[in-house]
Amino acid sequence: MNLGIQTDAEEITRSAMIKELQRHPLSGQFLHIDFYEISMDRKIRVMVPVVTKGKAKGVELGGMLQIIRRELEVLCYPNDIPENIEIDISDLDMGESVHVKEIPTEGEIEIPADVDFTVLTVLSPKSAEEEEVEEEEGEEGEGAEEGEGAEAAE
Repeated sequence: MNLGIQTDAEEITRSAMIKELQRHPLSGQFLHIDFYEISMDRKIRVMVPVVTKGKAKGVELGGMLQIIRRELEVLCYPNDIPENIEIDISDLDMGESVHVKEIPTEGEIEIPADVDFTVLTVLSPKSAEEEEVEEEEGEEGEGAEEGEGAEAAE
């Protein structure tokens, strides 16, 4: 955004971004805006939302998609700020994940985070067999206690 400032002698135009925006909670009117002057030839750090594309194979098989980071910090020129970072998850199976180093970037965009940082993963559900075994063990333990108590009462 170009911000025009008018002084007595001349009008000055500067490139700026909105740093903070405050609105009235009921009316929605602007109460206060903080601007951040930027240089168009220097890279800046901004947070960009992560968006998934497709449906993971692991989710179709009963797994659960866990997004660990919903936003990633990128380093880029002000004119190149992406609207979002789109990750295709259609090939992910249960137990697989996407790390920062696997995210494709375009042009001069860099992701300064640790390259091994996990962005999202597909978790495998607790298997039905494990749940049944736990329930049976719990029932057997309860039944034995009840039986012992019943024999002692007689």
